[in-house]
This record gives sequence, structure tokens and C-alpha cells, in this order.
Amino acid sequence: MKLMKDDAFITKMKAKYPTLLANLPNSTDAKYVLEGYLFPATYNIHDDTTVESLAEEMLSTMDTHLSPYYATILSSNHNVNEILTLASLVEKEEQLMMTVKTLLAFSIIVLIQTWPCKVISRFFMFLENLVKKRP
Repeated sequence: MKLMKDDAFITKMKAKYPTLLANLPNSTDAKYVLEGYLFPATYNIHDDTTVESLAEEMLSTMDTHLSPYYATILSSNHNVNEILTLASLVEKEEQLMMTVKTLLAFSIIVLIQTWPCKVISRFFMFLENLVKKRP
């Protein structure tokens, strides 16, 4: 994690990936400046792999994946940092919704096994009315 705060490494990576890293947050605004810029994938680790070479490979992969979209991002009056931040928020929201759906499914199974049919029927009518009222 020390590398993620290393100004020399970050400066070197900014020179190598100028479009990707043009709007990195300052170290005073972010705990780990490169957080969100390291592409999540499976990487091969060899005996000669260093933390620096792995981080550079992850940045290179992110740059490769985002390159086709740079022109669109820049013409949208947003920058890469804003788009990655938004993507992160959407991902967290999706994870929360999946958790809610899982808990709801589990609750329904428990209800079906423990409540009388008449009560379950009314409960589902209540849920259906809630869904219809959603904007």
C-alpha cells in the first residue's frame, strides 16, 4: 500500500498514462490516490513480479479498456476520475440491491414455511401495492 502513496511512482505513471491519470485526486483528498484506477482482473504473478510491476500492469490494463472511451468521456464535460467515481457508486448500489433481494428472498421462504396461506396472500398483495406506488 506504500506504493499507492509514493509520489515518484505516481508521477512516473502519470507520464506513462497521461489521459488515464490526468485528474487523479491529490493525496490530501484521497487515502490511496490510485484507488479505482487499478483494473480488477486475474494477473499472473511470477517470481520476478514486483508490487510496482503489478500495479503498472493493472494501470496498463485499465488504460487499454478505457482508451476507446476517452474521446467520449472528454467531450462529456467530465473527466476519467469522475466517471470512475460514478462507476464505483453504481457498483456499490448494485451490490446493496443484490443484498436486499437476497434477504427478501430468504424472508419470503421463511414466511411461506411459517405463516398461514391467508396471511401470505395478503402480504404479497401488500408488496404488489408498494411496487405499483414506486415512481
